[in-house]
Amino acid sequence: MARNRVERHYFQIIMKERGAHKCTLIEIMNHKLHDHIIIREEFDDWAILFDPDTANGYALDPVGVAICRQLDGVKTVAEITEVIREQFDEVSDEVDTHCADFVRQLLDENLAA
Repeated sequence: MARNRVERHYFQIIMKERGAHKCTLIEIMNHKLHDHIIIREEFDDWAILFDPDTANGYALDPVGVAICRQLDGVKTVAEITEVIREQFDEVSDEVDTHCADFVRQLLDENLAA
């Protein structure tokens, strides 16, 4: 399964210890796509994430679509990661990091808060 890619700049994340798993602040916070962001689903569960304010579009694979659909401002990224584990086969052991990185990219691009 390919990782979703959005151009981004990394920023320092406060790390918190949670059992054997290191958890980022991103994972324990609730995030939501901005109301003006449009998800246009295409063929084979892929989609285009479109920001009409900047006219930027981003291709999303099925995992990216699933993550964006779960960003409701209620679920944490850690909870969304569990949904991804249940919804997809052969999920990488690095899924926690991949989901947090993807959400960080959405935040960096001002697509979510």
